[in-house]
Amino acid sequence: MTGTIFSILVAIFLFFNPIAKAVAVNPIPFGILLFLIGAITLLSALLITLFSWGPLQKAEQHATPGVMRTFAGDKNLKLTATLIIVFLILTYVFIIDLLFIHAFNPTYLLMGWTIILGITIDVIKHLLHRVMNYLDPRHVIEYFGEKAEESVRKSDFKTVCDWYDTFSEISMKALAKHDTTLCLNSIDRMRSLTKHYLAQAKNIHFNDEEAKGDHVNYTLFYFFQRVEMIYESALRQKLEPVCSHIVTMLGKAAIYCAKFDISVAHYPLFYLGKLTNAAQKKKLEEVGSRSSLTMLEVAKVILNEVDLQYVDIKETFLTIVNNMHQIAQETFRNNKSTNINLLIQPLYQLKDLFLQGKAASHQDTPIILSNIDQVLNEFTTLETVLSTMPPASEMEKEKQEMEQTENKETDG
Repeated sequence: MTGTIFSILVAIFLFFNPIAKAVAVNPIPFGILLFLIGAITLLSALLITLFSWGPLQKAEQHATPGVMRTFAGDKNLKLTATLIIVFLILTYVFIIDLLFIHAFNPTYLLMGWTIILGITIDVIKHLLHRVMNYLDPRHVIEYFGEKAEESVRKSDFKTVCDWYDTFSEISMKALAKHDTTLCLNSIDRMRSLTKHYLAQAKNIHFNDEEAKGDHVNYTLFYFFQRVEMIYESALRQKLEPVCSHIVTMLGKAAIYCAKFDISVAHYPLFYLGKLTNAAQKKKLEEVGSRSSLTMLEVAKVILNEVDLQYVDIKETFLTIVNNMHQIAQETFRNNKSTNINLLIQPLYQLKDLFLQGKAASHQDTPIILSNIDQVLNEFTTLETVLSTMPPASEMEKEKQEMEQTENKETDG
């Protein structure tokens, strides 16, 4: 807007200034000036585009795959190029009229051309800003996310898996360069795409329910496989923040799945438990804690926000119970001094959810509570056994004393 506003002020100045009247007396210098400015404008746009290809190729290779294809097909850039060409054509039309036809008042002609020049300068500034955004991976991810969600809104579901590939590749390359922020941004876009996809798929009519289920299942497993690939890469580098973020993201995905169809909610929960177990084996205990809290929140949201009347919820919540059980077991294996009451606190909270509210009267509640009680009884028994045993320090001391006694007897 700066160029446009300034050009309007210049046009007003020309209206009251005798310079504009001099155009009619000697139009040739002004015609040459207009020609040069038009040529410089076109050359500027061409140079901006030309010199952007090299950096864009590097960006595609090292950070943002697909950016070249997207850049070449950007409708915004095509519109920008069209406006610049229109300015160039109008400039040459004005020059011809100024030198030969004389159909317009030279003063008005110069004023109009000045305003159009200001608009074109703003267009070139926009072009430069747009190109620079393509060189910034974070802006590219944001733009990719908008394009992906636009495809989903148009029910172009065939492109969803392609976008998962793009975002996962960006994440992998970001991890290779230890750019966790870029990786997390890309993961969030995958989550957002899944949310929009499930919301749209719920309202789209497929040929039959089986075809709808097959398409959704395929897309979801494609998404989970790409997430698992990113997670394994982060796990190898022991990037706990990335692993924890993915665990939280899978929890949100479970909520999206539950709102779409409760029967598919256990898919993300299965992967959540699987990935958490892998992190715990690498001694990343923060991931385990985050996972238990995430699943508890998932359970709360599903019970409060999803219509579960006459719906089978056993598989979903038994998966949550099983995951919490495994997390607690692995946490205890890694640290025998862990307070057992803290380990099973999420299970007690989960049990409370089924003892009150609308979940209390659900037909699957007795089975779920039975499984929770089995796990709680297991840890209660473990706590009882541990309470009868002497502290580990005393056992170690007794062992050392026995070894010393045996050594003395051997020497004797």
